[in-house]
Amino acid sequence: MSIDDIKEYVVIVNNGSGCIFQPMDNSYSYVLTAKHNITTADNKITQLTRFKLNNNSWDEIEIPFENLVENENYFPNYERDIAIIKVGKIHDLECIIRIDDIEEERMGYLLVGYPETRRNANPDKKDNWYRCDENVTIQGLRAHQLREGKVPGNPGHEEIVGHSGGGILKISGDYISGIQIDNAT
Repeated sequence: MSIDDIKEYVVIVNNGSGCIFQPMDNSYSYVLTAKHNITTADNKITQLTRFKLNNNSWDEIEIPFENLVENENYFPNYERDIAIIKVGKIHDLECIIRIDDIEEERMGYLLVGYPETRRNANPDKKDNWYRCDENVTIQGLRAHQLREGKVPGNPGHEEIVGHSGGGILKISGDYISGIQIDNAT
C-alpha cells in the first residue's frame, strides 16, 4: 500500500469528502462522510465520485446511488456530524482495517479529502482536487470524546474547507486504517 493508493478510497460527496469502507458484509460498500455534506444539500446527493488509477492517470468514476432513504441506504448519526451511505459493492477496494487503539497509534497519519480551494482553482479537473497532508498527529481527548489532528505546516481554514467527511488515514503494511473527519469546516 502506498500514499498514492489511498486516493482510490477517498470520494467527493457533494461539497465535501468521504471515505469508502468495507464491513464484514460483502454485499455492499459504504461511504463514511460528514452529515452536513448531505443535510446542506437538502438531504440529497448531487455528487458521489471516486478516482481509479489507470495507466498513470486518474479515471473519474461516479458511484451509482439511489435516492437517500433513512435507515435503508442512509444512516445519519443524530449526536455527531457523521453519516453512512450504503452503495453497491465496490469490488476493487479490500484493504481497509479499523484502528482499535488511537492512544497507541497517534502519529504518522494522512489527512485526505477534496478541499474547496482546489475545487475553485481547477473546476474542470476533479482529479486535481485531491489533497493529502502527511505526518498528521492525533491529539488527546477533548469534550464529547472528540479529538483534534495536528497538521504540519498549520494549513489555514481556507485550505481545509471541503475536507469534511474525508479521513485521517494511516498505511499499515498492506492495509489502510483510519478515522473519519467529523468537522473540518
